[in-house]
Amino acid sequence: MPKIIILSENQKKFIENNYLTIGSLELSLEIGCGKQFILRYLKTNNLIVPKEILKLRRVAKLKGKTTFTQDEDNFIKQNYLSIPLKTMATKINRSHCGVALRIKNLGLVIPKELAEKRKAESQFKRGSTAHNKGKKQTDFMSASAIEKTKKTRFKKGNIPHNYTNGEHLTKEGYIMASLESGKKRLKHVIEWEKINGKLPEAHCLKCLSKDKTNCNADNWQLISRSELMLQNSRHNYPTEIIPSMVLRSKINNKLKQLENG
Repeated sequence: MPKIIILSENQKKFIENNYLTIGSLELSLEIGCGKQFILRYLKTNNLIVPKEILKLRRVAKLKGKTTFTQDEDNFIKQNYLSIPLKTMATKINRSHCGVALRIKNLGLVIPKELAEKRKAESQFKRGSTAHNKGKKQTDFMSASAIEKTKKTRFKKGNIPHNYTNGEHLTKEGYIMASLESGKKRLKHVIEWEKINGKLPEAHCLKCLSKDKTNCNADNWQLISRSELMLQNSRHNYPTEIIPSMVLRSKINNKLKQLENG
């Protein structure tokens, strides 16, 4: 049976007066109870420690605790303004994030102007040449790194999971066909154009059934994009004027076609 703890009025006042300056573990040691009991008491009495104070406590606990050696710290202090972070991390065999955090913990600040300059210099410029252009993989990667890449390489003769005889389904559910030219086109457009000719500009095909994989020409209706937009947004307008809006769009499209010959 768990031990029942009853706090005295002095203990309650002590907690309420010091919970913002002393951590829950320290409070529990002073009161002579467990840390969880203190946390429950604070929650029950709506005594909330602000996030800013919790963050400062975590930083204080980590202060002085590091795996960086004195030589590494000295190297960082001497070079953080002259050597970029990633280069410095490589030189001491540390991670970029680790060096960045160590700089912060050491109280060092990289000026904003210097940080922006380094960022601009590290970006690829227009017309720049990739470092591995024209090189073999062994010229810029270690044997161990090359070995790791073998796990994620496409194997010879590999067929993608969504490939079916030169066709695949798009995210929207349409069939995309691969042409001999190497280009890709929607299959229902290809089938429709075989019967009706080239798809007019500013027009698209609307599926008449719910089956988008049915590419028969009679399953698709030629419709202008503006008309399709009205149909898709008809819920924004009163029901009684929607037919008139669609008809008006058709008339305008026909007039434009006649004007353009």
